[in-house]
Amino acid sequence: MPLPSWSPEANSLEAVYANSSTGLRILLVILTVGLSPIAEELFHRGWLWTALRNFWAPIPVMVATGLPWLAIHLLDDIRAPIAIFFVGIILSLARHFRGSVRASMALHLLNNLAAIAMTASLYALR
Repeated sequence: MPLPSWSPEANSLEAVYANSSTGLRILLVILTVGLSPIAEELFHRGWLWTALRNFWAPIPVMVATGLPWLAIHLLDDIRAPIAIFFVGIILSLARHFRGSVRASMALHLLNNLAAIAMTASLYALR
């Protein structure tokens, strides 16, 4: 019995990548690897974190900044809630222990780069 072929869900990053021209793929990489992590980290673990940390202890701040970030990413990919949850924890811990948003931003960039690289390699093999 043949194995079923893999096909991306209609609204997933993989489907957008698979059905895009080269120019749109390059734009997707720029947005996913560069702009999105910077903007998300500056908001969630930059501005929001700093504002809440003036009033709350670290753990409630991690939860209060991590839940909206998690919700945004679950809208993008409901298939990977556990992975997204753990990435959020790692980003929050990096922000807390390094004392700067730069650490979480760098990790977020690397995470998104890995996701794009895996997606690109998947479609290069097709």
